[in-house]
Amino acid sequence: MKRVALFLFVLFSFEQVHSQETIPTQQLILGVTGVGSSEQVTHYISAVNKVWERSGSTFVISSDQGIYNNSLITTGNADFSAPGAWPGFNFKWLGTGIKWGLGFYKVTNSKQTDKHFYLDTRDSDFGNAVYTPDFFVHFNHNNGNGFYEYTNSGILVNWTGISNGNIVRVWNIHNQLPNTSGLQNYWSNALVGIPSSNNVSPRIAWGPYPSFTATGYKIYRSINFFGGGPGTFYLIQTINSGSVYEFTDPNLGLGSGAKVYYKVKAFNSSQTSSFTNTVGFDISSDFLPKNGERDETSYRFDYTLSQNFPNPFNPSTVVKFELPTKNEVLLEIYDLMGQKIATLLKNEEKESGSHVVMWDGKDQQGRNAPSGVYFYRLRLDEIVLTKKMTLIR
Repeated sequence: MKRVALFLFVLFSFEQVHSQETIPTQQLILGVTGVGSSEQVTHYISAVNKVWERSGSTFVISSDQGIYNNSLITTGNADFSAPGAWPGFNFKWLGTGIKWGLGFYKVTNSKQTDKHFYLDTRDSDFGNAVYTPDFFVHFNHNNGNGFYEYTNSGILVNWTGISNGNIVRVWNIHNQLPNTSGLQNYWSNALVGIPSSNNVSPRIAWGPYPSFTATGYKIYRSINFFGGGPGTFYLIQTINSGSVYEFTDPNLGLGSGAKVYYKVKAFNSSQTSSFTNTVGFDISSDFLPKNGERDETSYRFDYTLSQNFPNPFNPSTVVKFELPTKNEVLLEIYDLMGQKIATLLKNEEKESGSHVVMWDGKDQQGRNAPSGVYFYRLRLDEIVLTKKMTLIR
């Protein structure tokens, strides 16, 4: 009987030690170099979308703002001989320290506020410590441009550099396969929108589909040239990889004030998922339009693009515009997908005054364009004016 009791005691003790080793007191552990010995640097995490916290055996969307946005302070340079003394963020469900959860976070600091990266921790295996979840991030202020690195090693070797604005995913840090199946309503909250770093290209990111193994993802887009909500979504890109979770819409040239929306589906050879949530970008605030195009209201007393007549029309309509000075003019027709249908004037020089151009309702190949809503866009140097027309066959 004593032997049985001793065996159970040893087994219980082993489980306790194992649990302590795989669930550390903090996960994102932060250090900085290139600062004064007593200088304080504040490190910030800010969630881009929903954050999950543990509830029983699953993870639910949290209403605790403390795990959406939080910060910690480092003093002086990190001691690389004692990484265990570095401060860090701890899972809320472990109950101690500066808390965070499973989310898509922007990470930055007070030393160089324009230097940042995105960290995706939305992995239920990470939250359950299926693999040891601690890792280290180091910000090097000695580098004139600022420089983040990460490593999953407690002895701080084999650092991996992070370029400004990059996305780092915890499962890649630890060379693991991601698992989102334990996150409540994950797919309907998976998509995030990231303001473009080059000011012309909307950027979206998501994660693995939770219910089946995807071999690819389909990107859908809706454009509203006049602001407001999305209309019809159209497939614009198919990614034939189940491990790519990011897409940048290259050089999307729209007039200021337009809005563009995205959503994503997962697929494999036999299944297709539902849509993710929808994310939108307002050109006037999230990113600048292509080639520095300006808001047409700045020129409303100088340049005029009138409503086409008749409208709706069949089979042809007239577009009128006025110029205060001689200009090269580009006048084009686009469909709801943002695809060019016809070019009415191609960089033609026009004198000041009123001008009238007719569209016969045909596309670039001379075929009848189908019924629907179209947009006509007048471009003069940096000025872009856009209006809507309706063709009814």
